[in-house]
Amino acid sequence: MECPICFSVYNLEKNLALKLQCSHTICKLCINISKRPDNSLICPQCSKVTSNANSIEICETIMRILIAKSEYLKLDEQESQSSGDIIFMLIRNLNNRSFEIKINRNETVNKLKDLIYKVEGIEPKSQWLLYNGYSLQDEKQLKDYCILNGHIVSLVYRSFGG
Repeated sequence: MECPICFSVYNLEKNLALKLQCSHTICKLCINISKRPDNSLICPQCSKVTSNANSIEICETIMRILIAKSEYLKLDEQESQSSGDIIFMLIRNLNNRSFEIKINRNETVNKLKDLIYKVEGIEPKSQWLLYNGYSLQDEKQLKDYCILNGHIVSLVYRSFGG
């Protein structure tokens, strides 16, 4: 994920992704450089005007992805003790959008749901995970389902209430 103007990769420290009123993102540095004298900003992708460049907020979706990515890096440090159990799996939602999760096969489905929450913002209790026709149970470990590197788990969003 990078800024469409300067092509710098977004990160949690200096180069935050900020969301314009049109929902496109650019980095904080490019916003400061691209501001017009009246404090407005023209989106480089769709040319829509954002009226107040000082009130632009951080893009929460990209922020969650960056946080999840940093969690993976922490997991890399612990990897030396059980490197054979670390897998990359694809999580695919009903809109056919996929993202990658790095996790230890000995972790529970509950831990996987927590990681998905950090990326997608969907509460674990609202997630229904399916793999090979099976509904994944929270207390079971991923290895119980024989999930291996590169396998795809389907994510269905469940809403409760009336």
